[in-house]
Amino acid sequence: MYGKLAGPARRMLYLIAGATGLRASELASLTPESFDLAAAPPAVVAPKDAKELARHSSITLTMDRYAHVGIRDTAAAVARLTLPVPPGRGRGTNRPR
Repeated sequence: MYGKLAGPARRMLYLIAGATGLRASELASLTPESFDLAAAPPAVVAPKDAKELARHSSITLTMDRYAHVGIRDTAAAVARLTLPVPPGRGRGTNRPR
């Protein structure tokens, strides 16, 4: 993930890494479930840290237990997808050639 970032996004990743002390692999493992914005103050828990805190034997057990995806989450993810446009087709063209 971080190898594909450039410019401002890469700079932000370095700032986050420096401010939090998280390693590259820990940053790459973060998911939306890693963030608790309702907490006071908002909190971020890396999956590896959650595994250790819960004293689970594997990260799979931790993620299966705490990383739930609901139908609304799935629908939102699908809505964010950008589908590739085949060559020779413009936007809004549904007719076969």
